[in-house]
Amino acid sequence: NAGPMNDLGIGGYSVSGSTYSLPASTLSDLAALTQIPTGVCTVSGPRCLSAVESFIQSIYPGHALNVQPDGTIRVFDLLDPTAVTLTLEDLTDLTNPPSVRRSLADCFTKVTIFGQPRTVAKLVSLSNGGLEEWFQYPGVTNAAAKAAWTTNVYKYGQTSRSTGTASCTDTLHVELTSSDATQTWAADAFGPSAQQGVLHLWKNVVSGVDSIYSVKVVANDALTAGGTATFTLESPLPATDYDGYTLYGFDQGPALVYRRYRVVDADMRAALARKFSPSAVWVGAYGGSATSTNVPMASVCWDGNEVTDGFSPDISDGTITFFVPTYITAGNRPPDDVRVLIAVNEDSLTATAPASGWEGTAYTVDGLEREQRIFMKSWTDPNNQAAMDDYAQQLLDVNKNTVVDLSLTVNRILEEVLPLANQGLNLTADGYSTGLETAGLPITSLSIVWNNGAASLHTTSVTASNRRQPPSENIIPPERQRQGGYLWGPTSSNTLNPWQPSAAKNDAGGEA
Repeated sequence: NAGPMNDLGIGGYSVSGSTYSLPASTLSDLAALTQIPTGVCTVSGPRCLSAVESFIQSIYPGHALNVQPDGTIRVFDLLDPTAVTLTLEDLTDLTNPPSVRRSLADCFTKVTIFGQPRTVAKLVSLSNGGLEEWFQYPGVTNAAAKAAWTTNVYKYGQTSRSTGTASCTDTLHVELTSSDATQTWAADAFGPSAQQGVLHLWKNVVSGVDSIYSVKVVANDALTAGGTATFTLESPLPATDYDGYTLYGFDQGPALVYRRYRVVDADMRAALARKFSPSAVWVGAYGGSATSTNVPMASVCWDGNEVTDGFSPDISDGTITFFVPTYITAGNRPPDDVRVLIAVNEDSLTATAPASGWEGTAYTVDGLEREQRIFMKSWTDPNNQAAMDDYAQQLLDVNKNTVVDLSLTVNRILEEVLPLANQGLNLTADGYSTGLETAGLPITSLSIVWNNGAASLHTTSVTASNRRQPPSENIIPPERQRQGGYLWGPTSSNTLNPWQPSAAKNDAGGEA
């Protein structure tokens, strides 16, 4: 666009062949815009300079683009204008009384940004005492549960699962008949306070093609062997012609032996999180490998072997439930160790401006103590603290001063502000205070009228305002890129035995 604009006298370019160079003043203005947008930047549209200004203002709302009379393109910081002072009732300034509108409606004198909770990684295990077996259930102790347990765990889980035929009474109630005529369960066994059942209903439309709908259970009748039970659903069904069902509930009782473990420390249990912020490093029990992870990890160890295994953390009670019993994972024997890298909430990511107290004329002049609280789910990386502190200050800067919109006329040409180059306006008076002596209101428009037959040859109309829009969230830096897996130490296998830390195996398998 440089060539066509230069032909119109815009830009003040230095031209050398086909190369167009902007003047030093424009380059200096642009060099001050140091915020790096986080995504791909696209500027387009039929009005080139308007499109550029809109893009700049999406990140720097206190800036404006202006073409000077000599064609030079300038980008001004309207939060820091060069102020011109006019005095009311002064025979030189010839300034008429202004129209002033003041507002605190959109003002804040403190800004706090809240991000995601900040988590730390902690390794708990049976061997370090941070993890304990939590196999007990009502009426059965931990030791008794282990003694009575067998590997036939799926038998114990049958009470938490069912399949069969369904008949919808209405959109909120369905009658179930189990395909297992011996199956029984108690009233509300699948309710929210028990197994928290989820019901999958289907209708056979075409052989092999099912229409399926899933809904949570609110309450259920007791089931006797060979009988039926009515279930109350959380939300209405879209239809009432479903004829088959599958019912799932959380396993309870013996089905959780060798599967459920609990974090020992009560404070850590109360602060468990589902993911790391930032990512953590998982190191194998024998030190042979490590990998970066965004979510907690767990492993089962036995006889120098280690297997990372699937599990589900319950942040409400601080328990960790493995999908497969650790006894089976360890080759049908009690595991030597169970290790879990947990995420613990340490505090919340916050950025506050100012660091203490209040700031801006809305506070110093009008006594406003109002905090703007912004909850930003996208902020998860503590490494962005400095950038978020800067963002909080930018939000404060455009909202902290009492909004003043001013218009006035001067009975002369207001040469002090010509050409308009980021001028601001202060207003004083002889013998009294206007409250605008140091306002520095950016001049937003100016018009000059050549009068005919009037007392003054010229009239200059001026409007000034410090009203601003806050910046958008596209200036927030992205998270750090998570590292992939990496290895260290001998590649042969287990190098450090956690149960015999003094004995390290060499690559040949013997003790070093």
